[in-house]
Amino acid sequence: MASKAGRKTVNILIWGLLALLIVGLAGFGTVNFGGTSTAVATVDGREISGTDYFRALNGRISAAEQQLQRQITVPEAEQMGLTVAVQGELMGQAALNNEADRLGLSAGDERVAARIVADPNFQGISGNFDRESYEFVLDRNGIKASDYEDDVRLDAARALVQDAVAAGTPAPAFQTAALIDYFGQRRDVRWLALGPNDLSEPLPQPTEAMLQAHYDANPDAYTQPETREITYAVITPDMILDQIELDETAVQALYDERISQFQQPERRLVERLVFSSTDAADAALARIEAGEITFPELVAERGLTLEDVDLGERTEDSLGAAGADVFALEEPGIVGPVESDLGPVLYRMNGILSAQEVSFDEARGDLEEELRLAAARREIDQIRDDLDDRLAAGATIEDLANETDMEIGDIDWYPGVERGIASYTAFTETAAALEEGDFPELVQLADGGLYAARLDDVVPPTLRPLDEIREEVIAGWRNAEIRDRLMEQARTVQAQMGVGSALEDQGYAVETAKDVTRTGYLDGTPAEMLTTIFDLGAPGDTALLDEGNEVFLVTLDAINPPAEEDEQIALFRDAISEEINRSLANDVLTLYARELTDRSERSLNSAGIASVHSQIR
Repeated sequence: MASKAGRKTVNILIWGLLALLIVGLAGFGTVNFGGTSTAVATVDGREISGTDYFRALNGRISAAEQQLQRQITVPEAEQMGLTVAVQGELMGQAALNNEADRLGLSAGDERVAARIVADPNFQGISGNFDRESYEFVLDRNGIKASDYEDDVRLDAARALVQDAVAAGTPAPAFQTAALIDYFGQRRDVRWLALGPNDLSEPLPQPTEAMLQAHYDANPDAYTQPETREITYAVITPDMILDQIELDETAVQALYDERISQFQQPERRLVERLVFSSTDAADAALARIEAGEITFPELVAERGLTLEDVDLGERTEDSLGAAGADVFALEEPGIVGPVESDLGPVLYRMNGILSAQEVSFDEARGDLEEELRLAAARREIDQIRDDLDDRLAAGATIEDLANETDMEIGDIDWYPGVERGIASYTAFTETAAALEEGDFPELVQLADGGLYAARLDDVVPPTLRPLDEIREEVIAGWRNAEIRDRLMEQARTVQAQMGVGSALEDQGYAVETAKDVTRTGYLDGTPAEMLTTIFDLGAPGDTALLDEGNEVFLVTLDAINPPAEEDEQIALFRDAISEEINRSLANDVLTLYARELTDRSERSLNSAGIASVHSQIR
């Protein structure tokens, strides 16, 4: 019975994968998308089918939708230039195919077979090519194997032309070196930070004239923005909680319903990597134990991500035969190979989650509050129609407060006010949009509450009187005075350094950092510190910057080249070279395809293109 159940599980997984493959290959090759098979374009007699255009355009639109996080219509795609771009790319491919024919290039059977076998769309659950999957998916999509293999042969021949064109575009050494030097350059620096405690003299008490001068010089800081005076009526679940009566059995029932949250057995954070054979799993484990490869590297080597193999939190029972071994680990480690329905498996345990048990009495308070809030939301929802009817009949905000459980309030609102009802996003949106004379409308709050609001007046930006904000002005004057005095002290130190004095001789604590990079971090310094350091031109240069009530004086001691022995620099160099190579190759290939296309006799079938567009959602 166990064997039959195992085979059933595997079959379900395989058929599920095949279903996904069918969806993934929908629209591929010769399958049509609703009867349109007319060529949408020709390049020197080579046709571009409606199916190919549909597939390419649909893919481009889907990618744009993902980026913009919204749906895109075909007219929008046309305005964005997506349709023209796809047409140009397909015509370029057709021109390259024609060039491959002209050069007598063709892919042999071995190359075609290698491409098909390597295609992840046709890999079975073991990660290897599965002929049954291949034939099944093609058949379900109405694609003949011979037609599909002809397409693969054509793609492979075109790739020969593309590779030949792109092969002569290595990354220029000077460009790679310049980028490495820029990102990998290291600098030695010293700096001092001056704060309020470093003032050479204590601040005096501000005179009336000082405060007035500061107030007059900084009107923006003391001007209240345009203010909207709003009256509102509101009811929220919290406001009527004391009216809600609870049934004790409901609290117990909710606890019982969520017992899995309150009583959780010991669990492990587990990842699972399946292998095609026990020998392959043993070999992989041996490489890990020998330090030749890590588990994440092994996962990547299989073309997977850690998300693909993550099982999340698992109990011992849920891991089946591997449960005992995984739970025997007292710290993160690897277990296996273990036989499973999927094949031999290596498990990696990443964390231990202790058993948890919260009694009913411990959970009662939270459960009662949740039930009361839910009941209050239902009560509010039941009176919504009545409130709407009252407003439609001409009731005012004051009427709602007098005749219902809603409470009246008022607020002087402007962007940035977040107190009281203004802490709700829905209210701030309403407050910003209200116009004088608008009839109050009922709006729902995120917690299930309801409110209606009326704009009473709009007060233009107003400079608040000094007498009303004296303490605020005093604080502003103190901050500005501290900053000005510290900056003056720092300039004095900077001037002394300019005539040969050392930073350490100025009587302040000096910090030192060596081999600072652009992506580094200097604790206790402002975010602009690194930018300032790398803006300095030569050793000996200095710069000042301020952050709040602190002023920093930094001096550059040395500019050091990238650390060639640093593994990160080596990885960065390889990545930069690869990216430049790819970019140059793409540019050259694009120009080459464009030149071939321009030399070709081309035609577009407007009716065929329109037919394709009509069948895209």
